[in-house]
Amino acid sequence: MKKILLVLLGVALLTSVTAVIALGQQVVKNPNTIVVDTIPGWDSLDPAYAYDTASGELIFNLYENLIDYVGGSTSQFKPMLATVVPSTSNGLITTAADGKTTYVTFPIRKGVYFQNGDLLTPADVAYSIQRLIVVDVTAGPAWMIDYPILGEYTFADYVEDVATDLGVKAQFDADLAKYDATKPDTYTATMKQVDLAAAQRVQKLIKVDGNNVVVTLQGPTPYFLSTIAHSASWAAIVDKAFVISKGGWDGTPATWRKYTDPKKETMPLYDVENGTGPWKILHLSPTTGFTIVRNDSYWNKAAYPTMFATDASGNYLSTNINKAVENYVAEWADRRLAFTNGDCDIVYVPRQFLRQAEGIPGSRTIAFLPSGINAAIFFNFDIPTVGNSDIVGSGKLDGKGIPSNFFLDKDVRLGFEYAFNWKAYIKDAWMGEAVQARGPIVNSVAYYNPDQAVYNMDLAKATEYFKKAFNGELWKVGFKLTIEWNTGNSMRKTAASILKDNLMKINPKFQIELASKPWGAGYLDDYKARKLGLFIIGWLWDYPDADDWVTPYMQSSGTYGGRVSISKLAVSPQIDKLIAEGANSLDPAVRQKAYYELQKIAYDNAIAIFLADATTRHWERTWVNNYQYNAIWPGQNFSVMSKKIGGAPNYKELLETVSIPGAKVNLNVEPGISVIGTWDAASKTRNGILIQEW
Repeated sequence: MKKILLVLLGVALLTSVTAVIALGQQVVKNPNTIVVDTIPGWDSLDPAYAYDTASGELIFNLYENLIDYVGGSTSQFKPMLATVVPSTSNGLITTAADGKTTYVTFPIRKGVYFQNGDLLTPADVAYSIQRLIVVDVTAGPAWMIDYPILGEYTFADYVEDVATDLGVKAQFDADLAKYDATKPDTYTATMKQVDLAAAQRVQKLIKVDGNNVVVTLQGPTPYFLSTIAHSASWAAIVDKAFVISKGGWDGTPATWRKYTDPKKETMPLYDVENGTGPWKILHLSPTTGFTIVRNDSYWNKAAYPTMFATDASGNYLSTNINKAVENYVAEWADRRLAFTNGDCDIVYVPRQFLRQAEGIPGSRTIAFLPSGINAAIFFNFDIPTVGNSDIVGSGKLDGKGIPSNFFLDKDVRLGFEYAFNWKAYIKDAWMGEAVQARGPIVNSVAYYNPDQAVYNMDLAKATEYFKKAFNGELWKVGFKLTIEWNTGNSMRKTAASILKDNLMKINPKFQIELASKPWGAGYLDDYKARKLGLFIIGWLWDYPDADDWVTPYMQSSGTYGGRVSISKLAVSPQIDKLIAEGANSLDPAVRQKAYYELQKIAYDNAIAIFLADATTRHWERTWVNNYQYNAIWPGQNFSVMSKKIGGAPNYKELLETVSIPGAKVNLNVEPGISVIGTWDAASKTRNGILIQEW
């Protein structure tokens, strides 16, 4: 039997199943728990594998990094597991006599323990970074660490460089082509020689020096600290002994190959964790969600008083948040009902359902939050046709499918570009709270070109290009393909529907199927296997720099570029060269020239249908208190929240996210409305974050 007990006028009672706090007619449900209803779902808990926001949110709350961002800032850092933020001024970032090689020293904090009681050591820190590199997950996050440290975007490419240095590349490549991990005798002496040398070099580039860890970079990297700061799930520090106990890499240079590029479920930390963070897992499911609970042995309790505050006797307060629950609920109608009833505190609202979410009594929205997020409809330039009939049909240009090289024909790509309606998409999917993307670089970072040309819907032009595609054959026979996106993402569904409708208007022989799959239980697997032909996926910045947009979108081995075989395009070598120029320079003029040219190349070659640069919204019950936002975070920071009648977001932290001259906290400028930014009372116009309550 459920026992629902109330706390009336400060009289506290405990409950066995559900607790509420009441004051007058207002009631706070589940006062010690933050409940979120959102769409599915996490993919992996292993920092060396995970590379999606749902997984990143979990890792963000369970693990910690060497440094952290200050409040809502995306440019200022503070110590975390390192005791000092390295800089040139404090001597922890130095440059060798060659003017290129850069050394970054991290003094490691003492007295920090993992959840299982293991003491954090500098060896754990060095191992965490080394493991990320040598595990070398396909389409994984390691590229951000690989390039500054190795000078290559993958460890596999670095190993090839080592083979060249040792003068055995031809033999190494021949042996590697015959290598079978299940047959030990195919692991030749040449391969062992190269593998050992490569891993030894990595360990020299990330080494322990007393209580410090020293990372060697191949050149000046303006964004390096951002790639390892908290929110960068791949740079979370793991417990070496724990990973080894779960069957992970033992850390010795001679053994790494048998651990490289594993399947998701075989990763040692796939669905287990042992971090130093303030939370630990109670329940976990890739399809239904997770429950995390307070880590009572956390080393830095003073950092999160809403979780760890105690009375004079050392007992936790009755108002402490000690649990966070995230439910994966695919349908908006179901999430809305739970939010309306107060059964969840925070809810994901697809932008086109904005009007359905507005006005719910006891709710609050924080709108026009700056974000580093956009999305694109990607063309795969080398689609597998064998065993992929649900995507490509017959696999031929016969009206019943598409061939593997379908999108290599630029006329096809241009036809698709001119068939898309951005105005309708922004109106229907984003309720006008977005602008058309001008290419791969989001409008919230430096070196975005506001004057870059863009495509607009023009069905006559689309028809013109489709008639030229495949020497006119495409127009005659038509095609059949499937557009895919992740289940529950209504904005992407809207984009797919708009494109489908317009293509079928152009030529009834153009047959488009629409399909979605759960994020961590199908969609990512198809994407990583390169099976998708035309698909929609978004990008939330890993670090606030233009490099984090052009590299994944355009680089030949980039997260998306590699998955769509962008190297098939003749312009690909030029793209790689320009990306390197932008990444390796501290000169703003050099960087701007490179990034402006890359945006032009993306347009000229129609490499993808870039959709929209959008602001974001947060929806919560008004009893949620102290909500904080940082545009670089992959999800909710549960550690800073509390719940009480008349709760409010953290205005000071929100002010840090607004880069507007004269910005300030403007409370109650209209009934139920506050503005973080600027407000003109005469015209009733705002510039900045809008907070509205009902």
